[in-house]
Amino acid sequence: MDATVAESSGSPDHLLVLVHGLADTKSAWDRCVVELRNMPDAGRYVFLQSAVNARWRTHHGVDVCGQRLAEEICALLATAPGLTHVSMIGHSMGGMIARYAAGLLYRPADGTIAGLTPRHFVTLASPHLGLTVDAGPAQVPFVAWAGHLPVLGGALQRGLQAIGHGVAARLFSGTGRHFLALDGGPGELPLLIRMTLDEPDKWVGTGYGSSGLWGCYFFSALRAFRTRACYGNVGRDHWVSWQNATLRDTPQLPDLDPQLVRRGRGVVVSFALGRLQQMPWRRVDVSFAGARMGTAHNNIQATRWTNTVGAGVLRHLRQHLEAMELHVAAHSPGRAA
Repeated sequence: MDATVAESSGSPDHLLVLVHGLADTKSAWDRCVVELRNMPDAGRYVFLQSAVNARWRTHHGVDVCGQRLAEEICALLATAPGLTHVSMIGHSMGGMIARYAAGLLYRPADGTIAGLTPRHFVTLASPHLGLTVDAGPAQVPFVAWAGHLPVLGGALQRGLQAIGHGVAARLFSGTGRHFLALDGGPGELPLLIRMTLDEPDKWVGTGYGSSGLWGCYFFSALRAFRTRACYGNVGRDHWVSWQNATLRDTPQLPDLDPQLVRRGRGVVVSFALGRLQQMPWRRVDVSFAGARMGTAHNNIQATRWTNTVGAGVLRHLRQHLEAMELHVAAHSPGRAA
């Protein structure tokens, strides 16, 4: 666990959980935390850079990773009784892990997450609708791009489609099966669909601050946050399409300069999209069209020194949180907490 607090004369009351993506570590958030410490009320926050799903542990499945995150949050709360609010930020797979953990910790009786009032939920290039090599639902962009290569593009794309699902399921284990919707036995829905629903009759198990819990409330937990935002790359993201990251079908994408948009985006999974669009999201479209270093998928988080072109996204994220805090305070009855 790596929780830090900015210097302040008061006591922090707001837990901000940051969840990294596939095969990464908590250090991926170092630059983001430095930026967030510039918020005028940064002393209110405890920054939890999740450390329980580092590197290959992210291959164990969204559910297993989400359970670890839920336990990590509960362990922190046991040592910080003054916290009253929670916000979550996830990059790539981290957005899915955060959604799963929130669903486990949601308490329908009072609308809290592990006893904390949900505040803001933000994802950066997260594959909310899964990933697939097939033309259509949530297609991985680099597979689509392959089809546009001269001469051998069509053959290369067909080859990737022929082996893609099998390779991904083996290479990424449980996580690969979840993203490809290859999980779920007879009469059981794939996790991608379950995570857009509530399952009040599902046994969660012991832990999470209780002797035993029933119910996974994925939809209610996400809806309980006062604000939600999803950042997505307009182009050059080899893993997650613009539609997928920003929860839009292709016809819903804004009309931008064609030079910014690469062809071959995946069409979203209709059921998950329909469910997730039932709640309001702020959608932020990001372009790294002129970037000379890094990939868009990591630039959007400014993950490493090669991705520092994404520093502007982190500033925007900080400004977004500041603005949303003012919005919540202005629309809360009585004095804002």
